[in-house]
Amino acid sequence: MATAMAINPLKRMRTDIFIWLCFLSCACSNAVPVANEQIRSMNTPDRPMRILEDLVIREGDIEAYETLETAYLDSAHGRFYKLAKQMADRWDYPRAHYDVYLQILKPTGKAGYTLSLDSCSAAERNEAIAYVKAAYAKGFDPAGEALDQLKEDGYIK
Repeated sequence: MATAMAINPLKRMRTDIFIWLCFLSCACSNAVPVANEQIRSMNTPDRPMRILEDLVIREGDIEAYETLETAYLDSAHGRFYKLAKQMADRWDYPRAHYDVYLQILKPTGKAGYTLSLDSCSAAERNEAIAYVKAAYAKGFDPAGEALDQLKEDGYIK
């Protein structure tokens, strides 16, 4: 009789372990994305990027531009340059002038700086400075802070 009582709790423990393992494997399999399932970034726009780019280029749509600016945060630095330049040159949008400046900046080795003009060619520096000055002249206030920093760094006299 002693052996019958010892087997029963052991059998129950095995059953409990089996149930927990099944539960955990089901819970974990739901958390892992399927191979074909794409993970969506919080920066991904609701509309296709090609449509938004068309709105920016053809109509100077500011809302589409700002949506794309956020979406391009998931891209390599500098990829937004062409669109920002188009918006600045064709539609004269002050923020786009500033964005052109930002897109020209390159990674730097300076302590405390992520991007700077120090790795840019003379032509790139001149273009960047011209665009940040235009942004400030058109009333985009953050460009003033950038101009002050460029003066402090010796890029503007």
